[in-house]
Amino acid sequence: MGPGVKQPTILYDGYCNLCSGVVNSLLLYDRKKRFRFSPLQSPFGATVQGKLKAKYGAVPDSIVLVQDNKVYIKSDAVLRIAAMVGGPWYLVLPMWLLPRKARNWVYDVVARKRYRWFGQRTTCHLPEAGHAHRFLTKEEGLPEVKDAPRET
Repeated sequence: MGPGVKQPTILYDGYCNLCSGVVNSLLLYDRKKRFRFSPLQSPFGATVQGKLKAKYGAVPDSIVLVQDNKVYIKSDAVLRIAAMVGGPWYLVLPMWLLPRKARNWVYDVVARKRYRWFGQRTTCHLPEAGHAHRFLTKEEGLPEVKDAPRET
């Protein structure tokens, strides 16, 4: 990744209650503070999303993981995050046994209905003061996407 982004970075939909809940859970269980976060609606998140769209077409608008100059989307992102965090997140790891197409179908259904099922915030979810240093909102240190794997 670029010089400003050394840790795995999770981009999320800041207006989605489910996504915001996932971020809050990760802040709680990521005791080693491995992850940085950025709402997709921030300048950092919007720029990364724009670069990905320009290179690969549409990308998910809910959870994206940028790690080691690679971009993971959909179920691959969720499962990689779960494996690194541990705790109750380990409960989703058996989904690795399913083919990617099946995992992504489940992901897509939840992503499509997330506002209806979990609700939508009226303001973008941002960190509490104690976690602000783990959130990226500026464009500096953007990851390059040239080595990003393409989802198939």
